[in-house]
Amino acid sequence: MNETEIRPGRPEGEVGRAANEAQLSRLAHHVRDRVRPITCLEDLEVVSCSPESIAIRARVRKSSLNLRGFAHGGWLFTLCDTASAALVFSRGLDCVTQQASINYLHGGRVGDVVYASVRNLHWGRSTIVNEVTLTNRDGATLAMATLTMFVMGPLESDRTAADPA
Repeated sequence: MNETEIRPGRPEGEVGRAANEAQLSRLAHHVRDRVRPITCLEDLEVVSCSPESIAIRARVRKSSLNLRGFAHGGWLFTLCDTASAALVFSRGLDCVTQQASINYLHGGRVGDVVYASVRNLHWGRSTIVNEVTLTNRDGATLAMATLTMFVMGPLESDRTAADPA
């Protein structure tokens, strides 16, 4: 590309710098005035637990919402991630999320109680795959996720109890 050629969508020179500054100013205004911190899972509660599944629930609060007034996708994902890890923790193992995929189907609203039901799909030595379904009190599916958890070893508290030094 020579110096006189202009790429579509990318203003160049003084005009480009002014456009970028205007865009940055709009974004800063938007972030400052409209984006709120997302608070997660203050009232998380375990509903049921078995070796192959676990269910937890949390209430959608005003602090959990996106700009459109629905439960923020990050909040819903955090609930899925926490629930998936909880199943692994319940078996005395520590883990981190290695991979995750989520499909958002419906929005949660303030006051909704969201249930996260976890079903184990694969339990290996180093990886565990769980499916998490989020539903509301009426049974509507809000999101479905599949998470691969990497096993780090026994939980620290279990290691300490097994090896008192």
